[in-house]
Amino acid sequence: MKYLKSPCFNFLAFSLLISGFSGCSLNKIAANKTSQIIDTGLPSFYRETNTKLAKQALPANLKLMEVLLETTPKNTLLLKNLAQGYCGYSFMFEEDESALLASGLYLKGMDFAFRALEKKRLVKDSKIDASLIKAKDVPEIFWYVFCKTSWINLNRDNPDAIAELPSIIPLAKKIEELNPSYYYNGIYSVLGAYHVIRPRMFGGNPKKSKEYFIKALHGEGEQFLLNRFIYAKLYAITMQEEELFDKLMEEILNAPENKLPETNLANETAREKASALKEKRNELF
Repeated sequence: MKYLKSPCFNFLAFSLLISGFSGCSLNKIAANKTSQIIDTGLPSFYRETNTKLAKQALPANLKLMEVLLETTPKNTLLLKNLAQGYCGYSFMFEEDESALLASGLYLKGMDFAFRALEKKRLVKDSKIDASLIKAKDVPEIFWYVFCKTSWINLNRDNPDAIAELPSIIPLAKKIEELNPSYYYNGIYSVLGAYHVIRPRMFGGNPKKSKEYFIKALHGEGEQFLLNRFIYAKLYAITMQEEELFDKLMEEILNAPENKLPETNLANETAREKASALKEKRNELF
């Protein structure tokens, strides 16, 4: 990810340049330029260490992006950032508070990702065609898969949700093939979640789940503490592996100084979630 830079962009000169355009064209040019500035600046948000500040600030920024999208509905950059934003907000701040609200936000993020994939012509007959996916499409595919897996996890008692699980695999496997390190090995956490969420009689495989979670902890994924948190919450608790749970909790809560500043917000969130989860240990095992 690029760090936030002061945009080399003279708004006065820009306004004079486009003053001859129609209002519609002016709006689209301004919206497209603003979406690029937002994309360049997002890493500054991810470097935030104050989770309360981030929770308060993110909704307004998401609504701003939605306003811009009204003017430029084909802007795949906005659609991708909205998908990531809603998925991240739901996971970090709402999932532990309200499963119903979090589910709705995951569906919203999923919709934005799907719309981006439609604009990129990766959708046929209302379904994403995995055979068309290229390396450049991984971000949109990843956030679609992440949102969908998270939504299913919150709705495990719904047979219709569980029935959606198989549709994840072709897309997840494509990401694993093209760019498995995207978002700190995130696809390995998704695949780990998939194999532990899915009932064994329908293809779930706890052994594979553990293998994928271990893969998620290598490379940059090692310092991304949410990978450990998901591993503990979905695998260790489900499989009742107390020692593993305790080990992961300690690794999160006593992690060394972060060498990837852009993971600050995610890591601080992971610590807070781990602390709260650890307090419920006696109820979980």
